[in-house]
Amino acid sequence: MEKVVQGLRQLGAWILGLGTSIEELHRFFNRNVRLTENCTIHEGAIAGMRHLCRAQGWRAPVKFSLHPLNSPACLRQWRVLLHLLNFISEDRRREFCLFWVPTPSQPRWTARSQSPQAWDKELMEVDGPEEMWLPEDRPAPEEETGAALTEGATGCDPGEEVGRCEEWWQPEAAEATVQGASALGPMQEGEAQGLAPLEHLVDSHFHLDRTWKATFGAAPLGTTPDLLQAAPVVDHRMAQLQVWGVEVYCDPPTYPSQISADPRYRTAVGLHPKKVEALTDGIFRQLLGLWGNAACIVGEIGLDHSVPAKEWKRQEKALKELLPHAPAGRPIVLHIRGPNGDEEAGATYARMMQLLLAYLPPEQPLVLHCFSGGEETVREWLRTFPNVYFGYAGQVRGFNSDQVAGLRAVPLDHLLVETDSPYMPPEGHRRNSPALLCLVGDLVAEARGMTTEDFLRAATENATRLFWW
Repeated sequence: MEKVVQGLRQLGAWILGLGTSIEELHRFFNRNVRLTENCTIHEGAIAGMRHLCRAQGWRAPVKFSLHPLNSPACLRQWRVLLHLLNFISEDRRREFCLFWVPTPSQPRWTARSQSPQAWDKELMEVDGPEEMWLPEDRPAPEEETGAALTEGATGCDPGEEVGRCEEWWQPEAAEATVQGASALGPMQEGEAQGLAPLEHLVDSHFHLDRTWKATFGAAPLGTTPDLLQAAPVVDHRMAQLQVWGVEVYCDPPTYPSQISADPRYRTAVGLHPKKVEALTDGIFRQLLGLWGNAACIVGEIGLDHSVPAKEWKRQEKALKELLPHAPAGRPIVLHIRGPNGDEEAGATYARMMQLLLAYLPPEQPLVLHCFSGGEETVREWLRTFPNVYFGYAGQVRGFNSDQVAGLRAVPLDHLLVETDSPYMPPEGHRRNSPALLCLVGDLVAEARGMTTEDFLRAATENATRLFWW
């Protein structure tokens, strides 16, 4: 429910300005939009509205009405959202759709001439949804409300209880949506052939602070878009795609003062196992304060056995202090590395699993960052934590046959791609960058035995589903 609230607030910020409340967005809609009187509301939608009223402390009407809206909770109804999206730019519509339902599923059509043969029950009752206004017909928010359209202040990823992705702005493109690891079943390799082109990629793990320092030295830390602007030009067929991603902070001196408000990027904050000596009371409180933000991802944290064995117990002690405070259901990014010479790190992965089982439920979403394990390690993690994802980066160039078998054993809907910038740059580059993700994709796809396009499509779908929850 929190995600629904975040989504409505984000729409209000885009349409009316920062700080707009859901109640103000409700009044704006009733001033500017009138739905037809024969609109009906599905029983499931009514239940969701009542739940939202309880969560927000609003009085729930005896009967919800869409003509006009008699409760702010009605804003979550799909017809209402469809009309609100006409007050924002096409780019914002795309962002909102991705955050509302991360994994594309069955499209809902807005033009009767393009509607599918199988109508769902709700659409059949009203003989199709209302048409979207043409751009030249829709009211200008500045004229109607006296408030200018502004950039939103916070990223949001609504989607709870919606259950489907609605391609509101381009019905013709919805025919080519990707059926990812959703209720419709896992994605199979080769499914991406002939589908709509990707609009962006997702780097599931990069260090903005470290990459910025490696690129600009002592310059003040800038943003990921600034970093991408300074990246080298890449000669690659997919280099024109925008790169979204997860900005990872694991060094206390460079912890962010706030979580990223750019909806294209997620912020992960943790403590690198080689830095556990920095876990003072002050850093502990700082970490918990950042994790208190619903948009913050936990990690990277973990075990690094490449250091002397006398330090391993200190790493475990830090994990035991941190894991009980990891927010339930939030992705946790794990750093796991074995002793020097142990490429597959089987014992270290097994020890990490033992520690996690003492504090986390089996359904906990996990990311094994820079995964290097073999096939048996893959299968054991999937049996124990079914929502585990495996991140691969440039380290695949040095994989042995067992590690390649592990990569190929990972189900397609559990794969992620990462640069781990500024480390492990592709050949010909001094340092890594999210801008080089397509080159990393080439390396992993080749080792996996599939095309780069299919691999990057799957990895993008998986990362969107996992991190834009």
